[in-house]
Amino acid sequence: MGSCQSVQLVVGKRLSLQDEYNFRWQTPLCQKIHASWRVIDSLPLPKLIDCGQTPFAQVMPDCYRNADAVVAYRAYYAATKQFYVQNGVIVPHKWTRRNQPSFCKLTKM
Repeated sequence: MGSCQSVQLVVGKRLSLQDEYNFRWQTPLCQKIHASWRVIDSLPLPKLIDCGQTPFAQVMPDCYRNADAVVAYRAYYAATKQFYVQNGVIVPHKWTRRNQPSFCKLTKM
């Protein structure tokens, strides 16, 4: 069972994600909707209880988990998400219309 606060958080993040997507790609909301918006809208409304914010899931290897989910995800991304494969070539990530996050300084492969 989910909590009211957890569902409100997801919906709020969905709106923030859409705003960020439009900022980075200069895409008006009416022209391009981020895929997460459609996914969240398609989910059935869960039975909700008013039990406060539930813990954040940390879907990553155990070595990156932390009592603070933000610290955990920053460590995970800094260690594992600096590069990606594009057309068979390993390339570093780049940030579109944003500065590189301070917790994710690029290291050599």
